[in-house]
Amino acid sequence: MSRLSHLLFIFSIPLLADGKKSDLDPKVLLREIARHGADSVLSRTEGEIDQKLPQTHSEWEQTEWANILRHIETGDSLWLEVAGKCFKAADHGVTCDDLAASVAQALPSAPSRVLRLISGLKKNGIAEKQANNIAENICTPSFSKHGQDAYEHGMKAQNALKKVRNKKLEPVKKRCLEWIIKDLGSAPSSSGSKSLGKK
Repeated sequence: MSRLSHLLFIFSIPLLADGKKSDLDPKVLLREIARHGADSVLSRTEGEIDQKLPQTHSEWEQTEWANILRHIETGDSLWLEVAGKCFKAADHGVTCDDLAASVAQALPSAPSRVLRLISGLKKNGIAEKQANNIAENICTPSFSKHGQDAYEHGMKAQNALKKVRNKKLEPVKKRCLEWIIKDLGSAPSSSGSKSLGKK
């Protein structure tokens, strides 16, 4: 991204009265990605973290990257589109894991949208092995949650996926359910029993 383009983008982000960044607009990010690639978003957000070196959860929550991840968790279609495009530019480490964990949070509330994102990973130019790893992480409750939270999230995601009736999404839906059920087999339920599928 050129210096001028970068400055124009920064100035396009609304500011609150105290000077802090307000909620980002996914349309602005998608325009940036279309013009300069998702690398520009990741480079800027990673640069901010490297510069600020947030030491506390509160400091981390104020970063642009944390803000983006929170929006992706809502399951909003535009924010999931941002996530899908950022996966291609993400490395195989923390950045990719952050995105997968945030998309996973959207499964219970937006199962069809998440399935479409998963099915479109390869179309976005992501290698098959990486696309499969991302899909599995999204559909593995214990990847983004722990203990009882993982079990409850998995149950909600499973129930939501079962309501999806789109035939085109059936293959990815079936695979996602398999990953969830497999993971729930090792997650404790509220009654202390093991997963579904092992009744």
